[in-house]
Amino acid sequence: HTKLAATDWPADAQVPGWARKAEHGDRRQELGLVGMDADEKAVRKALDRALVTTREFEAGIASWLKWEDRVTPKDKKPKGVSTASTKQQRSSVACAQCPASSD
Repeated sequence: HTKLAATDWPADAQVPGWARKAEHGDRRQELGLVGMDADEKAVRKALDRALVTTREFEAGIASWLKWEDRVTPKDKKPKGVSTASTKQQRSSVACAQCPASSD
């Protein structure tokens, strides 16, 4: 991985103060979409709805695992797998990708 020098960060308000001090604060995601006659406001609204709120984020992994999976189409969900084992699998993945939590 590479680390972008703080002097090369955007000068605008898109980089919050805490990010400049955090261990991995220089990480940033940008999404570019190309479309003909796309409704930019509708796309932005849909993407904004997909973001978690601060309260949801702070609730942690234990809370996230209780959420309904609204991404995987019902006809594509594995058959014969109990909710508990699916949640356990998601928990293992989430725990491997997220920082340690008291949850």
